[in-house]
Order: sequence, then C-alpha cells, then structure tokens
Amino acid sequence: MATTHTAIQPNELAAGVFAGRRAISTIIVATDFSRSSDVALQFGCALAKQRRAKLFLFHVLPPEFPTPMQASCPELSGDENTAAIRMYRALSRPEFASIDTDAIIGRGELWPVLEASMRKYRADILVLGTHGRD
Repeated sequence: MATTHTAIQPNELAAGVFAGRRAISTIIVATDFSRSSDVALQFGCALAKQRRAKLFLFHVLPPEFPTPMQASCPELSGDENTAAIRMYRALSRPEFASIDTDAIIGRGELWPVLEASMRKYRADILVLGTHGRD
C-alpha cells in the first residue's frame, strides 16, 4: 500500500495546530542554517504573524574548545560574524517585515544554551527542524 503525503503550507499548519490555544507571545526558532531549519523558520514566521508574537532566530556556536561532534558536522563550526550575517539576512526577507524579530547567538553545548535562552526570553514555544533530514 502506497503512502501519500499532502504538502501543508507553514501558515496553514500554524493556523491549524495552534487555533484556540493559549497565548503565544514569544517564539524562538533554532537554526543551523540547513534547509530543514529554513522550513522551521517559515513555520515560526507564519505563527508569529498569526499570533502577533515576537520571533527570535537562535543559533548556537560550538564551545570554544571543539567537541568530537563538531568534526563530523561542519555546520556546527563557524564564526560569530558569519552567523550574525546569515541570521540578519534571513530576517530581512519581506515575509518578516511585519514581525518583531531579533537574532540571538549563543555559544556552548546546544541544549543548555538553548534552554537558558528560552527561560531568559520567556519563550512560549520553540520551533526547530529535523537534523540530518534535508
């Protein structure tokens, strides 16, 4: 039996998933600059428009001292200036013009840094793509 998949646009998904739910005023979208992260950013954008929420685009740079995972994942290495340019370029696209946005760059191990930022910015929701499934 063949499985079929229906493409759902990010704005349709955001409207359907969060219709009638509690207020969402702050969204963090984590990015590693992959295609799946871009899809997550599109979803976050649609959700932010629908909920009139602030959207933070978030990227974590590796710790100052490399970890074994960095050797196997080139997108984890990088420089803060390059990350900032890529983030602001993404947020400069026309679809973000009506949204309150900001970019955050953290450094360290992904989940501890991300969790701390979610608390600091009082994020109501975290949006991220799937790693390695472009």
